[in-house]
Amino acid sequence: MTRPGDPIRRAAPAAVAAVLGLGLGVALSPDGAAPPQEPVLVVGPSAADEATPPTAPPARRQRAPRPAAPLDASGPVVAATTHLRALADERLVGAPGRRRALAVRIATPGYRDELARRLDAAYQALEAGWPAGTPIVFRAHPLGYRIEHRSAGRATVAVWSAVVHPGEDGTATVAWTLSRAAVRRTAAGWRLERYLPDEPGPAPASAAPATPAAEFAAITATLSPYRR
Repeated sequence: MTRPGDPIRRAAPAAVAAVLGLGLGVALSPDGAAPPQEPVLVVGPSAADEATPPTAPPARRQRAPRPAAPLDASGPVVAATTHLRALADERLVGAPGRRRALAVRIATPGYRDELARRLDAAYQALEAGWPAGTPIVFRAHPLGYRIEHRSAGRATVAVWSAVVHPGEDGTATVAWTLSRAAVRRTAAGWRLERYLPDEPGPAPASAAPATPAAEFAAITATLSPYRR
C-alpha cells in the first residue's frame, strides 16, 4: 500500500499489508452494452393511396428527452468505506469468532468464507510478529472516495484512507492508501463482493515528530475509536 522503499513499507509487517490488501485482482466488467433497437416495419402504399394525390405528412411532435435520474451514490460509498474501516480493527486481534462474524455481516454469501480465511491468516501473522504485552492500534480512517464503475446493483469504489497500523518495533505508523472495493446490492443492503488491488494513496508531508510508543499507547487507550 505504500511505495517501495518507503519508511512505512519497511516498518510494516507483512501481516498488515495482508489485512489492508485483501483483493485478488478480480475487477468487475462494466455493463456497457447498448440496448437492442426495436425493428421498424415499413409498409408500401396501397391502391387507394396511389389513387389519391399525395398530401404533406402531418408534423411529428418532438418528444422532449427524459432527464436521466441521478445516481444515488450513498449506498455503495457508505458500504465501501464502512467495510474498509471494519477490516482494520484492533478488536479483531485474537478474536477469530469476531472476524468470522464480521465476514458474515459485510460480505456477500459467495465471498464470506474467503474473506474469513484471509482475515484469520492476516491477523494470526500480525499476532505472531507483535511484541507480547504491547497494545495494538489498528484503525482506518477514510478521507475521500471515487466511484470508478457503476451499474445496476453493482459498484466499484476507490477509498483514500489514513491507516494507523503497528510497526515491527512496537510503535504505530500511518499508511496512506487508495483501496478499492467491489460492492453489490442484495436484499440485505450493499455488501462486499470483492476487494480489488489497491495502491499507494497521496501522502502529505509531516514535520511532526513521532510520539514515543509508550506514550502513544497510553493516550490512545483513553480514546474510543470513532466508528460511525
